[in-house]
Order: sequence, then C-alpha cells, then structure tokens
Amino acid sequence: MVRDDIGNSLQIILTDINRFQDNLFLTWNRSEDQLHFLFGKPIIVDQHSRSSQIKLFIGTSFHFLDMEISHDQGHLHTRIYHDPVVDQYQLLNQFQAERSSCLPSRLLQSMLMYAVRCCSNEQNFDYERLYLKLVYLLYGFSENFFNNCIEQFYKQFYACEVNYLVDRVPYETLRRRVKKRY
Repeated sequence: MVRDDIGNSLQIILTDINRFQDNLFLTWNRSEDQLHFLFGKPIIVDQHSRSSQIKLFIGTSFHFLDMEISHDQGHLHTRIYHDPVVDQYQLLNQFQAERSSCLPSRLLQSMLMYAVRCCSNEQNFDYERLYLKLVYLLYGFSENFFNNCIEQFYKQFYACEVNYLVDRVPYETLRRRVKKRY
C-alpha cells in the first residue's frame, strides 16, 4: 500500500491493517499529514455513498466491537473493552447452573481463551481474569471453584507445572499455544 513516489527519505510504516467482515482499520505511527500523503490526497469522507462508508478517527485508542485497541509508545495493545452500561457476562447462578447443560467451568475456559487471544499483554489478561473472577463471585460461585478452573486452564495449555501462580510459562508462550489450538 506504500506509493512509489514516497522516496527513501520518508519511511512511512503501516503498523497494522486489520479486517473484520466489511470493516477495515489501520493503525499508524506517523503524522496525519504523512497519512494523507500516503493516499495521495486528503482523505474525504463521503457521507452520501452507500456502498462504502469511511469513518475517520485519529487518536491513541478506540473501541471496535468488544475490543479496545490502543497505541502506546510505538506498540499496539489490545484488550477486551467493558462497556460500563452493559452487563457483558450474564451467567447462571450456581443453583441454576446445576440444572443447566451449559457448564460454568466450560464457559469460563472459553472466556479465558478469548481473553488470551484478545489481550496483547499479561497485565491486560490479568485484569480480565480478575474481572471474570469478580463476575463469578457475584453470581455465587466460590473462589475455590474459580481458582480450580484457572488452574485447569493453565494445565490445558501446558502453561504450569505445579502452581499456576508461581510456575507459569511466559505470557507470549501461553498466547501462542491458545492461538494454535483455537
């Protein structure tokens, strides 16, 4: 996507181009003027075009579906976005779960795998894990239930040997293993 006439003196880098269904977004580490130059003309949003709609947003972070994508000192960071108005996790309480075919432990495993795929660093994953723990506790599940599920999650991806809080593999290794399997 880099034009030939940019030249060697201006090294323009597209950090990342992402696509989801009919949506496309890119992250950019340079100035807005350089972005306009890359496309050869000012970016104009045509409000009347029905075939394609361009929403231009320039900033250090934005929300896309349930993701927060941000830029920090040249690094792209992703994590799960929690809308403060919407309850994202509506779980069955522990008594309803006993009569349901949806196992709360399996649901938690799925949410943890999703969190690993979405969170670009361990700090964001730990935040999401604590968020899930709070949700499960609020729905009446015990801390022991949650900790056992977490331990099983790490064991499933060979990410711990004895104690998941102490003997974990690096987060990037866990991410690669989760992405490879799912």
